[in-house]
Amino acid sequence: MSGRQILVDADVLVYTCAFAAQKTRYNVQVTDTASPLCLDGTKQFPDAKTRDAWMKEQGLTKKQIVSTPEVEIFSQSVCVDVAKSRLHEIKAACGGGEMELFLTGEGNFRNAYAVTKPYKDKRPPKPHNYDFVRQWFFDRKNCTNVSGIEADDAIGIRQTELAGEGIIATIDKDLNMIEGRHYNWGAPGQKPTRYKMGHRDCMLWFMAQCCAGDPTDNIPGIPGIGTDTALKELRKVESTATRWQIVKGLFEEHYGADGDAKLREFGILVWMQRLPDQRWTPSFFEQEIIPHVD
Repeated sequence: MSGRQILVDADVLVYTCAFAAQKTRYNVQVTDTASPLCLDGTKQFPDAKTRDAWMKEQGLTKKQIVSTPEVEIFSQSVCVDVAKSRLHEIKAACGGGEMELFLTGEGNFRNAYAVTKPYKDKRPPKPHNYDFVRQWFFDRKNCTNVSGIEADDAIGIRQTELAGEGIIATIDKDLNMIEGRHYNWGAPGQKPTRYKMGHRDCMLWFMAQCCAGDPTDNIPGIPGIGTDTALKELRKVESTATRWQIVKGLFEEHYGADGDAKLREFGILVWMQRLPDQRWTPSFFEQEIIPHVD
């Protein structure tokens, strides 16, 4: 695999490296006077997971407490060390090659197509050193900052230019709809994985994403249907054409006469581009004109 292009989702790395230089603790006060715990004063938890486990153990809901975050910020050098280490790990895991980094810049064509809900309207706060880390990646000679589209789109376009011979490096499952080799370095506590996505698998993933939507990007999909549920249902048949008819039926069942319009909207929002200025339409399935590299 030596000499292969490694296409790195730097958007994800910015968050990973910036969060590495801060630690959030949570100070919790039980405010429900009906609970004896309200007399215990403030309890401090090292992270949200530990806080939530304690609340579950005590039978408390968020309405019964006040949780105040306390953020400790570390040196920016921590961010740089983590960034260098992560890039080294990715390159080594992919067997060497030339790395290309991709960042999302200003503007996004999807904003004009998001009718049901504003696109990416509800994003969590960025880490303290976000701007510093993003600039660090931006200054790398092998980094591309794209405007009007997302880094994921740019990776899809670049992978198509490479005839599917690049390696896509990310933890973002959205890119599972792009053909070729993938390397997922894993979220905290998860093991890295390497796998290959063929055209039929990519289209399956895309259809599942249409159904499930994406809460992170504020894409509703079909309420009550998650990615795993959609994949399980669609895998009951082998044909991509038949799977597409199932998706259309699910949208019609939930949205009625608006089903086709909602499917077109969500399809445009979740689709990762293969070609510049590409906009997804149902004809990609119905006329089999999706460019692919199996």
